[in-house]
Amino acid sequence: MASLEDTFIELPAWGKGIGLVALLALLSVGYYTLVHGSIASDLKSGQAQKQQLQDQIRDAERREKQYLELTQELANREAADRQNRRVLPEDSEIATFLQDLNRVAELQGVPVLNINELANAVKSVLLPGEPLLVDIIQEGKESGQGVGYLDDGTMVVVEDGRGQINQQVTVVVTKVLQTAAGRMIFAQINQ
Repeated sequence: MASLEDTFIELPAWGKGIGLVALLALLSVGYYTLVHGSIASDLKSGQAQKQQLQDQIRDAERREKQYLELTQELANREAADRQNRRVLPEDSEIATFLQDLNRVAELQGVPVLNINELANAVKSVLLPGEPLLVDIIQEGKESGQGVGYLDDGTMVVVEDGRGQINQQVTVVVTKVLQTAAGRMIFAQINQ
């Protein structure tokens, strides 16, 4: 059997040219496939890396935004704290009737004199059964009631006092009711 080399040598010149062209074409196709396949693989890998980097950038931007928001919130809280300390220095004492200011002062450890509590403390203590002199000045909500007020502003509701409007009468305390708005006294006309 003749070797490939012998067969090639025996070919006419034009056959050798075609054989060389065919061999070159075959090598070119192989080289192109090898290089093109490698480039396509590199492109896919590069696109995947690009997507991964874009995801990381978006995540970093989101975290930066959160960080900036938290930093701003902290700055706002610190400014509010400084403002509160400026309003109520540590060595101050205040007197107020405002519940909100009272709470802020108590939270900061500032001594507070609550004017409402002071007013309630100096009001006269009335117990059921005690007599009381009151001017009835208007009708009450319920039928037959009359209403008067003590000097400290305490409302006195007098049963069967409607007929005594614009008169000063002696009444007997039947009930004392403390509400958020103040104290109310219920009484009956002294017989």
